[in-house]
Amino acid sequence: ATRVGANCHIGAGCVLRDAVLGAGVVLEPYTLVGKSTVGDRVKAGPFARLRVDNQVEPGAQIGNFVELKNVRFGAQAKA
Repeated sequence: ATRVGANCHIGAGCVLRDAVLGAGVVLEPYTLVGKSTVGDRVKAGPFARLRVDNQVEPGAQIGNFVELKNVRFGAQAKA
């Protein structure tokens, strides 16, 4: 049930399970996304883990080793 938007970059070792990625998403190596929605132009990783039921809004940045679960992460927010 995974859907990937246009112009996405998915790095080596990434795992996507039931994920919805918007346009222009960048997933750095070894980022895990499970049952989450990721908005346009989001950058995540490396080694980030988006567990279940996350909503990441457009332009957000999720850094190294960050883990999210059941979170609504706002537009342009950084972690």
